[in-house]
Amino acid sequence: MRSDSHEYATESLQPAQAAKAVTLVELLVVAVVAGLAAMVVIPLAVEQRGLQLTHAARRIMADILYVQNQAIHERTPQALVFQTERGLYFYPSASNPEEPAIEPVSKKDYLILFGKACADEQVQGQSHVAEFPSVALESASFGGDSVLYFDWLGLPSAADGTPLSGAGIKISSGELFRTLTVETTTGRVTIN
Repeated sequence: MRSDSHEYATESLQPAQAAKAVTLVELLVVAVVAGLAAMVVIPLAVEQRGLQLTHAARRIMADILYVQNQAIHERTPQALVFQTERGLYFYPSASNPEEPAIEPVSKKDYLILFGKACADEQVQGQSHVAEFPSVALESASFGGDSVLYFDWLGLPSAADGTPLSGAGIKISSGELFRTLTVETTTGRVTIN
């Protein structure tokens, strides 16, 4: 008779009540799976930001060296224009210093976009070489100017040709930062 009463008790539960019941084991399984997923996903996200930041720093370094070599090759001063408020930089065209030149390999505008510029619909429509949506261009200062000039010898200088007193660029991704320093006497670029 006990088995009949037991069956009667489970049969008397309404379907809505039975669906609401969750066992402790089910809750523990969900918590363990969520914890394991977080252990995998969070480090990958941090690593991805670090890789993007390192790639952006190396891209900036390569572009600085390119502009420096162009100054030596062309035997004319060259510049790299940083617009931190817009989140971009570009190598200016010889015919119009307000517009980017054409990048020799990709044949696109020599315009490098960071977080702010990647989100700007007006800038997105322009062709560009590289995008770093998760990287912010924090600051770029070259003796108080936002344009890095190289004289015909490939030495960093101010717009008027005088030697620079300091030159640095700071980029970030989340809590991660990189600082690029341009040595004012040689033009050597280092990433910290």
